[in-house]
Amino acid sequence: MAYSIKSIFFALIRAGISNGCLSEEERIAFSEDMIPELYGVAKQHDLAHVLGYALKKEGFMPDEWKEKFEKSQFEAVYRYEQMEYALGEIREIFENNAISFVPLKGAVIREYYPEPWMRTSCDIDVLIHEEDIDKAVSLLTENGWVAKDKLKVHDVSLYSPSGVHLELHFNLHENIKCLDFTLDRVWEYSYPIESGKYEHMQSKEFLIFHLLAHMSYHFIAGGCGVRSLIDIWLIEQNVDYDKHMLQKMCTDAKIDIFSDRINELSLTWFEKGEYTDITKNLERIILTGGVYGSGCNKISFDQAAAGGKGKNIIRRIFMPYERLIFIFPSLKGKKWLTPVYWIARWFRVIFKGRLMHAIGEINENTEKSRENLKETEEFLAEIGLDSIN
Repeated sequence: MAYSIKSIFFALIRAGISNGCLSEEERIAFSEDMIPELYGVAKQHDLAHVLGYALKKEGFMPDEWKEKFEKSQFEAVYRYEQMEYALGEIREIFENNAISFVPLKGAVIREYYPEPWMRTSCDIDVLIHEEDIDKAVSLLTENGWVAKDKLKVHDVSLYSPSGVHLELHFNLHENIKCLDFTLDRVWEYSYPIESGKYEHMQSKEFLIFHLLAHMSYHFIAGGCGVRSLIDIWLIEQNVDYDKHMLQKMCTDAKIDIFSDRINELSLTWFEKGEYTDITKNLERIILTGGVYGSGCNKISFDQAAAGGKGKNIIRRIFMPYERLIFIFPSLKGKKWLTPVYWIARWFRVIFKGRLMHAIGEINENTEKSRENLKETEEFLAEIGLDSIN
């Protein structure tokens, strides 16, 4: 078997996030000449620290790369420590003031990694009840946190004195009806970590569903990073859960096919499964998109969802109410004012220096061929995301 740089990359990431090692064939196929390209892909997906850990573990760390990888690991550990300290503050404030809360995503998932600092994230996500939002924000600001933005459709952003970003959610909405219907039931699937505590944890099934729902949202917005699939794979390796319950949640939310495809690709990456045409395309979108996806992918997916490039341009100019409320939360519940907010958005684009960016998107949108549109529509159908946007 011939090993590509891509297959060596996933072999090393697998070695880093598990107790496994490279096979003898993989060790023979590895070359120090691969490291610059391996590092580039890892950096794009915020995994340079994991790659460095694996290279050191396998005895492949050249002296000239040691400092760069050690810096990546130091930064990952520092970010983790900062977030853990900030989350500890949040826990204490909410427990002392009877505010029920649920840590989300990275704060929970990192316990399944060999080392918690391996699971990096750019912020802390915490869910509370909507009726507690004003009280929670007031308590946090009294303790030195700063609210940077106005209340959004599903969260408010705050920053700790050390600069840690908190997204304080009062719902888990992704602005996609079929997802939000099940995501709205989060408190039904959350329970106190122990008697008398206000901190809650999601059921294992809902934790996985939330990750998949959030991943599908990011995917149609341009892609999702390798890290998202690592999360799913590690949970599959370490957690017992009711697969039928998870399947029903995914089916109700119309992401059951997407969930299957994500699992197929994670098995291909981390358990040497066989590629299919679908997983090859899925991999291409994920690898080219980086942690948060790419604008080019987003335009293709938006075109497919709108039914063509002309319709997509119109939808960009006259943005639907359901999308507009994420830019202007004050519009929520006032759908009849949508035309007024169209004008407000146009002025924002012009006067906030985003006009050239918008023109660039329209030009790129126009250049997409009918053949590309058909291919994108077929791909979204193959991964089950053709009807959720």
